[in-house]
Amino acid sequence: MTAANSTCGTCGTSRPVAELVVYRRTPGTVARCRTCGSVLMVFVKAHGVTCVDLDGLASLGQSQTSITRADGTWR
Repeated sequence: MTAANSTCGTCGTSRPVAELVVYRRTPGTVARCRTCGSVLMVFVKAHGVTCVDLDGLASLGQSQTSITRADGTWR
């Protein structure tokens, strides 16, 4: 996963997930864009369930395999 390429939905910068700025002092884990500081990913564990919010990403993937948001939905 750390080698996967991420694209910020705010500024469009692409970089490996391993280069995102991660904060773990919050109630969950937050990954922010190193360029503009926008929140790209949020992971929160509640009642034994891990909830994931990837709303800040324009895309997440590796080479030809990727998950891309188009018109607000994931493909």
